[in-house]
Amino acid sequence: SISTPGQYQFTVAISDAFSCSAPPRQYRISACNLALLPQSFRDLRVGSAVMFQLGNTGLLSSPAIVNVSGISGLVPGLTVDGSAAPLALRGVPSTAGDFEFTLNVLDAIGCTANQQYLASVCAD
Repeated sequence: SISTPGQYQFTVAISDAFSCSAPPRQYRISACNLALLPQSFRDLRVGSAVMFQLGNTGLLSSPAIVNVSGISGLVPGLTVDGSAAPLALRGVPSTAGDFEFTLNVLDAIGCTANQQYLASVCAD
């Protein structure tokens, strides 16, 4: 069983009791376990600074996130800071309302995750 996330390559060669064999075949598998938490942000207030750490979770411990892309619909006034671990959502919301946004991330071993978020921002 695989206990460490990563990219694995292996070769399988098959032969039977009569010395019949098939040519060896190479296989590559990715053991990825990347998901982002939390999945929603509630009770945000216009003008109040926030900072949420976006952690990864799962059965295998995932390596650090190295790239964030595909941010669409982010709450005005907030940014995603991927410059250092852990990944963080921070800033000061400037607009009240309900927002949906998506983050696409890549970790150090090439695993990707796409997470949709919900955020509710109340007027002060």
